Amino acid sequence: MSALSFLVGLPTSEAVYTSEGTEDIAYAHDWVPLGWLALFETGDVRMVSGADSEDQTPCPTLLTRKDLALANFQRRLAIYSDAMSTDLLDVFRALESLVANSSSEYLQVILTDMDIFLSEPGDTTEMLRDWIGAMDTTLANRWSGPLSFVQATVGENLREIHFPYPDLVRAAIAGYV
Repeated sequence: MSALSFLVGLPTSEAVYTSEGTEDIAYAHDWVPLGWLALFETGDVRMVSGADSEDQTPCPTLLTRKDLALANFQRRLAIYSDAMSTDLLDVFRALESLVANSSSEYLQVILTDMDIFLSEPGDTTEMLRDWIGAMDTTLANRWSGPLSFVQATVGENLREIHFPYPDLVRAAIAGYV
């Protein structure tokens, strides 16, 4: 499996199992980017199953209205503004602009291509809720979970998040466009 996650736009609140037929906003390899998590609330975690017989494995997903996602994002950016480097904040703001320019009314994070989310859906649902909750704080130790899938080191505060490669900053926060 290729281990991709997708941030997509949808015309309705009906969760989908694959990104086929959706408005692609961004994708990521092997993780869920921090900026995507900052768009959602813990109550936005849902389960989705495939419509055909091959894709019946339930998998957690994130789904909300775009206007609510942007409000969550802006609230969190206000929290991060004094706690994070401008380089990281600029990547968050670039993602905000990308989402705002989406023509869809709903946003979904599709995780069905990542083995970890298919193997233990109950455990990973709680993990996603914990990661989303971490986005409401500037406590660096709470961010270590969502950053555990990328090669980042987390110091005592959010100004001390370091990535070994410059390109990894954008990927870890916003994914690939």
